[in-house]
Amino acid sequence: MDLLVTSIIGVVCTGLSSLITWLFTRRKYNTEVDHNSIENMGGSLEFYERLTASSNKILAEVLEKSEKLAQSNVELLIEVQNLRAQIGILTEVIKNEVDNLDFEKYGIKINEDGTLIRL
Repeated sequence: MDLLVTSIIGVVCTGLSSLITWLFTRRKYNTEVDHNSIENMGGSLEFYERLTASSNKILAEVLEKSEKLAQSNVELLIEVQNLRAQIGILTEVIKNEVDNLDFEKYGIKINEDGTLIRL
């Protein structure tokens, strides 16, 4: 009977010891997995931070160039408007001068269709 009790106690202790070892080992394994996952996420986070910083820098440069181009565009539009106004004024002056010009004095005749003939 003593042998049977000793055997049962041995089996129970061995089983209990295995169960406790398995629980602690499982906890340690889960902790290591969590730690590795956190390290991997940290690496990914650093990569995305560098990528975002680089993208933000490029975006800032593009926005700055876009702003400069928009300003240049406004300046060119103003210049075009001024040149059109000058062309309009010069066209009116030329029309007035041509209407008052005596072409026959220079040996030129104007036909009814508006063409010029040398006399």
